[in-house]
Amino acid sequence: LISVQATSIHLTGQASAINALTEGSGAGGIIRLQAQDITLDDGAQIKAETSGSGRGGHIQIESETLNLLGGSAIEANTEGSGEGGSISITASQALRLESPAGMNVPSGIRASTYDSGDGGYIKLISPLIVMDNGLVQAKTQGELSEGIANGAAGNITIETRQISLENGAQIDTSSRAGSNGTGGSVLIEASDSISVTGRGTNFPTAIFANTF
Repeated sequence: LISVQATSIHLTGQASAINALTEGSGAGGIIRLQAQDITLDDGAQIKAETSGSGRGGHIQIESETLNLLGGSAIEANTEGSGEGGSISITASQALRLESPAGMNVPSGIRASTYDSGDGGYIKLISPLIVMDNGLVQAKTQGELSEGIANGAAGNITIETRQISLENGAQIDTSSRAGSNGTGGSVLIEASDSISVTGRGTNFPTAIFANTF
């Protein structure tokens, strides 16, 4: 268990990370962050990953504002036979995922599977969600495995008042090339509005739940 409680939590730079890695048969740990303001910038990461048969760890975040900027990421991926961990985020004021135009690996929240383990779910709760070239992804894809990925993609659930996607932002729970696993589902409950506009330098602005 990694548990951090503070007024604010700021991680900046690719060397800044909070990790819980599972490589064997044991279950992964829990990462729990509680703060008024949480900001990740310039490639900073929070990861709970599994590459063995053990279940991946979970990431739980409670804040007033959560900002993922400059290619930063929150990830609970699986590259083994173990079931992937889940990501649960509650931001009582706002959740923002923003990346510069043209960034190939944008700021994101990802719970994907690249092997036989099923991917975990992503649940986001916030009255305002702004995605400017940001990514929320729970896909299954075989690119990291020596064989074919058979794990099913996880589901994405979003509860909000208002959500906007622009400049190549994407919500994706798909079954991609190299995978026999099923894609997941996307459920968005927005009491006010859902906005999907424009495209980015490299990607369209979109919500995907496809099998390729």
